[in-house]
Amino acid sequence: MSSCQRGGRAGAPRPGQVISGPRAALEVVMLAVSQPRRPETVVLCLDHAHRGSTIIVVDHPHAEPVEEIGDFMCQLAVSASGFGALVLATVRPGPGVAVVPADELAWFELRANAEDSGLELLDWFVVSDDHVVSMATFTDARPLWQSDDF
Repeated sequence: MSSCQRGGRAGAPRPGQVISGPRAALEVVMLAVSQPRRPETVVLCLDHAHRGSTIIVVDHPHAEPVEEIGDFMCQLAVSASGFGALVLATVRPGPGVAVVPADELAWFELRANAEDSGLELLDWFVVSDDHVVSMATFTDARPLWQSDDF
């Protein structure tokens, strides 16, 4: 098992507060991102009113299982009460924009699977050393946020 530092608190919403838009969600997600950055996916779990309660960090040094993580979270949502929305963030360390061609299709599949499970997949952020891409914005997907603060 390895240890790492996580981000600072800054102006991120506190547990139980509504996360109404992508900027607030990204602030919370960045609290959980490892420092120094390493390949991982952060899952922000929200209730139906978009109040955050749980953050899960999945380390993946050899392969990126974002679709598997999304599918697992959807299965979990079926049995968990009070679980209504998700935000995913995949960290791909290195310079430049980290979006790869397969991401667009993966985004739409993740969102469809979430919807089929009764969840809202609000966004999937792809994070590199110097860029953050919102897949919801990148693909011009239908916004599900309560406000548009990105």
